[in-house]
Amino acid sequence: MATTEENMRTFLLSDSNIAELVGPRVAYNNLPQTKDNPRIFFQQTGAVDDIAMDDSAGVPTRPQYTIEAIDDTPEGAIALKNLVHAKLHKHRGTFGATTVKGIFAADVADNYTPNGLGEDVGQHWAGLSAEVVL
Repeated sequence: MATTEENMRTFLLSDSNIAELVGPRVAYNNLPQTKDNPRIFFQQTGAVDDIAMDDSAGVPTRPQYTIEAIDDTPEGAIALKNLVHAKLHKHRGTFGATTVKGIFAADVADNYTPNGLGEDVGQHWAGLSAEVVL
């Protein structure tokens, strides 16, 4: 069974506009050796579990992610972020190899520090956060 992260990558790349821009360059939680642009980097930043007394232990029901759109220009990074936001926000239904009850995306906080740049080489980023309701 695919992980939520594998499903996120598959779901993002199922959008033809995103796939055309980034190709295979969607990375989860690690920086690839080659840093061709544009690209998407994402990592899990938390999770919320809806709890009831009769629930069994298991996977969190609402993992939260930060997603960074990275490009050579600010305009390119913002355009890619907007495509990702449009793909994710308020989506419900098929999500890679599974289904979700909903995905909610929003801009990251002003004090967020990007993790997907690796180093300062004149790249630009735009970020958003997303909560996936399984």
